[in-house]
Amino acid sequence: NTEYHDLTGGFLGQPLNIINVDSINKIIRNHPYVEAVRVSKWYPSKMKIEIIEREPIAILNVEPMILLDKNSFVLPHKIAKSNFSLPILNNFNSDLDLYPYGGKARSESVENCIGWLNQIKIEYPSLYMNISEMKMTSDNHMNIILSDYPTRIFLGKDQIWKKIKILKEFETELLPN
Repeated sequence: NTEYHDLTGGFLGQPLNIINVDSINKIIRNHPYVEAVRVSKWYPSKMKIEIIEREPIAILNVEPMILLDKNSFVLPHKIAKSNFSLPILNNFNSDLDLYPYGGKARSESVENCIGWLNQIKIEYPSLYMNISEMKMTSDNHMNIILSDYPTRIFLGKDQIWKKIKILKEFETELLPN
């Protein structure tokens, strides 16, 4: 990736024994899309840099729209929003101070939603792929709107995950054997 190459370019061509691995690690780790990094020297003349990138899991519908990863970190727009097929979070607090770029979202409601989406993505990927929108109502009830048909699912404001598990069981019963 040229973005990471540019970050480490100042170290290129230097003898391996004078390169400070911790400095490179810190430079790369501070990039907002980097979730984890490991830098190691491979003697006599190589360095290996392994990066795990953050991936958007949802788009928060505020102005400007905000990408969030599975840990509620606010990601800068690296790629046009239209390239993402992600659930949109609607009717959440739009105060931009709650969503610092490169930092964790400070809205408890958004953080809860991201947690549910992450769990859905892991345990119930077909539902995650079908979620068009997660919407907070004026009385703090949660709704999911599916892409199919479009179907609205009212989850309320208590025991959300329990209701999502019931939805999964319902789908399992309806699927042909």
